[in-house]
Amino acid sequence: MPDEFDTPLEQEKAGDFGEDAEVPIIQHPPTFSAPNRLSKQISTLASKGHVRPALQWLLALAMRPLKRLSTILTNADNWTAFATLVIAVATVVYTVYAGRQWREMVAASSDTKTLASAASAQAKASQDQVALLRQQLEATEGAIITIEASSDFKGTTPYLKFSLMNEGHIAAHKVLARLEVTRRSLPKDETLSTLEPWLISVQEVPVWKDRRIDKPYPLRISSRDLELIKDTRVGYRVRGNLTYNNGFATSTQTICYYFVGPFELKNRAGRNTGSGGTPSPMPCDEFPLSLQSIVDEKRDAAQE
Repeated sequence: MPDEFDTPLEQEKAGDFGEDAEVPIIQHPPTFSAPNRLSKQISTLASKGHVRPALQWLLALAMRPLKRLSTILTNADNWTAFATLVIAVATVVYTVYAGRQWREMVAASSDTKTLASAASAQAKASQDQVALLRQQLEATEGAIITIEASSDFKGTTPYLKFSLMNEGHIAAHKVLARLEVTRRSLPKDETLSTLEPWLISVQEVPVWKDRRIDKPYPLRISSRDLELIKDTRVGYRVRGNLTYNNGFATSTQTICYYFVGPFELKNRAGRNTGSGGTPSPMPCDEFPLSLQSIVDEKRDAAQE
C-alpha cells in the first residue's frame, strides 16, 4: 500500500531525481559559504567599475602627446621651422668640419712647404758643392789660356799682337775671340774711328810652357797718324771676350788693352831730348794712370 508519503507531489519529485518515491526527500538547510564568494564577486564588480575609468584616463593621458605631435606634424609652418632648424644645424656642423679640414690642410701645406724648402736648400747646397769641386778641378787640372800683348809701330808694317799660351795641364780647344779695335784721341780718350774686328780662332792650344801662338793684327797707318802716335795724341784700344773649352766647361775671360806707340820727349825749344820710349800695352784699368804719367813726363821735358 502506498504510505503516507506517496502523495502525487512526492511521486513527481521522485520521478525528477530518479529516487524512490517512497523515500522521503530530506530538505538540507542552506549553507552560508556563499556569502564569501558573493562578496568577492561584488568586490570584483566594484573594482571593475573603478579600473575602467582609470584605464581610460591613462590612455587619454598617453594619447595627449601623440595628438599634440600629430598636430605639430600636420602643420606646414612647423615643418618649415623644423627644416630651417635642421639646415641651420647642418650648416653649423659643416662649418666646424670645414674649418677643421682647412686647418689640417694649412698645417699639411706648411709642413709640405717646410719640406720643400729643406729639399731646395739641400739641392742648392749640393749644386754649390759640385760647382766648387768643378772650379777646383778647372783650376788645378784644366787648361788655362794666358795672353801677352805687344805692338810694333816702327816697322814697315805696324801691327798689334796677342800671343796665346796654355799654362794648364790639358790642351785647350775651340779658342775663339772677336775683339773690337778703336782708334782713340789722347789724352781725352775719345773714339776717332772703329777699325775692322780682330778675329782669333784656334782649334787647339797644347800645353806648351815656353811656346806660344801669335795672332797679329796689321795696322794701316799714314805718316800723319804716325806723327800723332809719337806725340801721344793717338792710340788704340782693343777689347772683347775670349772663350775656350778648358776640358771641363767653357771658360770666358775679358780682354781689354790700350796700345800707345813710341813717344819722344822734347824741350821748350821743341827739340828732341833724346829720351822717351815705347810703353808696353796697358790693361784698360791701368791705362789712365799710365797715360797721366806720360803726359807729366812730356810736360816736364817741355819746361827745360
